[in-house]
Amino acid sequence: MVTRLAVVPIFFQELGELLMVSKGVAARSREVAQEARSASTDLMLQQLAMANLYLDTAAITGIEQSRKYGIEKAMMPTLE
Repeated sequence: MVTRLAVVPIFFQELGELLMVSKGVAARSREVAQEARSASTDLMLQQLAMANLYLDTAAITGIEQSRKYGIEKAMMPTLE
């Protein structure tokens, strides 16, 4: 035999409020994740542009040391 217990209405009210809060937290979490992906993509594009500049410089310079430096920098971009 199953005994049924009465559920207090405040329980449903509190549960509803908790769900509303968690909905907002989840939405904000998605926004932050999208912003982080966007920032990472922008950084990668900037690094590729810098690598391209280093390679272009290496291609036109007549100084061997400068050429090596440009190629090295293009191969390992940093956040300098």
